[in-house]
Amino acid sequence: MLQIITNPYTIENLNKYLGIKFRFHSKEKSNEYSNCLELAKRFYKDHGYLENLDDGYPDVKNRNEMYIKRMLKYLIRNFKRVESIDELEFGDIVLLYTGAHIGIYLGDNKILAFEKECKENISVSRIFTVDEIGKNNIRFCYKRKI
Repeated sequence: MLQIITNPYTIENLNKYLGIKFRFHSKEKSNEYSNCLELAKRFYKDHGYLENLDDGYPDVKNRNEMYIKRMLKYLIRNFKRVESIDELEFGDIVLLYTGAHIGIYLGDNKILAFEKECKENISVSRIFTVDEIGKNNIRFCYKRKI
């Protein structure tokens, strides 16, 4: 059963972001398949956030060191890095150690992300608690600059 998470600032149903199958690179935009960055872009667009999570360069076909550096540069330029997940609010970004994935902080120690060790067409997006992910698997936390 899919969870319904509400936030006092947005009061919104997040079911449309749950159960999406992981696919790193897909030619067609789909609600059925996504990668972590595309999921975050969709979340930000749907919420009317100004950040579009697009660094202006073409999509990459595989995860490599350049992809990770691009993601970090974008986050450093457009977000404020904080030391603790306790400083985050709904919609902020969490960068995970597991394969350079990003997640979206939902508040109440919950993160929207893909399952760890993503496998194409098998792993799905879901809501994790910080304890499930493990604080030692959270690489960096970034707050939106409002």
